[in-house]
Amino acid sequence: MKFIQSLYCFREKDHTFWRNSETDESIWKLSNIYLNRIGADCEFWGCDNGIAFVKKAGLKFKRIEKIPELGLHPRFWSLPKIYVASMQDGPFLHLDGDVFLKRWSLENLPEFIVQNHEGYFSEKGNH
Repeated sequence: MKFIQSLYCFREKDHTFWRNSETDESIWKLSNIYLNRIGADCEFWGCDNGIAFVKKAGLKFKRIEKIPELGLHPRFWSLPKIYVASMQDGPFLHLDGDVFLKRWSLENLPEFIVQNHEGYFSEKGNH
């Protein structure tokens, strides 16, 4: 099973989701450490700033791919994930950078896995 993480920045020099770049980096590092511990075949897909973030943080991925500039408004934050999914040619699991996968087994794997249902946006942009 291939694992994918992606990061698309909507503003120049943006990669901060938790309002603190040190917190972001720590969260991504922990997620990456767990993925590497379980021996995951993990790829990273990102914009230029996302790739720079991964390199600066020293994250380890088997493969790094660039997401082209899509010219999107931040309200459409999930479209880069859909783009990445459309580029896959086999089974994969997309994990956000704040997901910590401690154990993994292909036994009894469902056909479709979701982290959470994100069906709406509030006026403040929270989801």
